[in-house]
Amino acid sequence: MADAHEYLDYAAANDRASSGNKEIQLLQLILTWLVRKRVITANPLIGIRKNKTTPTRRYVLDDDLALTLEVGRVQGGAQHIVALALQTAWLCARRSVEVKSKSKVPVLIEWSPSLREIITEAQAVKRNRHASDVFLFGTMRGQKYTKGGWKATLMVVNTIGHLAEAAWHHPDLTVSYAFVIVKLCTHDAKGITDKDFELAAKIEQVIGWQPAKEGGSLTGTPNDDARFKYIKYD
Repeated sequence: MADAHEYLDYAAANDRASSGNKEIQLLQLILTWLVRKRVITANPLIGIRKNKTTPTRRYVLDDDLALTLEVGRVQGGAQHIVALALQTAWLCARRSVEVKSKSKVPVLIEWSPSLREIITEAQAVKRNRHASDVFLFGTMRGQKYTKGGWKATLMVVNTIGHLAEAAWHHPDLTVSYAFVIVKLCTHDAKGITDKDFELAAKIEQVIGWQPAKEGGSLTGTPNDDARFKYIKYD
């Protein structure tokens, strides 16, 4: 603890108060992970008082957005989509909270050539081919699974629960008598990431399995008989 305070004092004396706070915070996270893994017994940085800082206002410049888009294109996938989302928010002159809020009065944005170009690029980004639904900017709509009754619904929920726990990535579920809606979003990233695509693919692979179509010895559920009706495959 004393060493950490000494480092924070050093950072503050060298006009790095904010950077010093962030570095100590990162070290806190690392030590917390080591506690969870039982490598150490306690995190000595819990409760440490960080440097006081004065908030500064910095505006995003055109060069910043251009660099973000360039890096997103190189990284591809979710990073590319996030970069395009930032560019879209900038072109629409809206903050992310204003874009996501459902209580705000709708605002019409001019359909400019630049905005059309960015949206077209976003739609062309290659996505996981196994996921049936793709959400452009991290929306929270889910894929509905329709069932043959409460028994089937519970079995599907249990299956999704097992996959989520094994993946350590947990979706939000809306459960009704005849259907389940799965909503995937990486809350730490505040949007859709590769974790969501991978779990969506695994859920659909398992829930959507139809052995009768594989030509093997397994015949699958006899859905034509109301007594055994199970998942309604679209």
